[in-house]
Amino acid sequence: MLKWVKKKVTTTRVALEEAEHKGTENKLKVEVAVKRVLAIEKLVLSMSLVMCIPGDDLQMMSQIMEEIEELKECFENMHLEAATGKKAAKYAEERQAAFKVLFDLLLALLTKP
Repeated sequence: MLKWVKKKVTTTRVALEEAEHKGTENKLKVEVAVKRVLAIEKLVLSMSLVMCIPGDDLQMMSQIMEEIEELKECFENMHLEAATGKKAAKYAEERQAAFKVLFDLLLALLTKP
């Protein structure tokens, strides 16, 4: 899981940050994408830490793993690496659906006891 974060999320964030510093014409879109990638990166790492808390509740751990897998799928479907350019419009519907799933996931995390 940490390898996935380093390979997919962190590299995407670094690439977007470099594009942001180059002064691209869509700087605002790139800045928003950087913040979204950073938020997902922090969320996945935080959820990973929750799994490290000692306890006997295997059901909770499996649920957290399912939520992390859902988060990974959302990240892939957001296509944040294509925040600018011609590909951005191509992925608009898929990105919208991914944000809806992400919103539901975050809402479920907030309502957990």
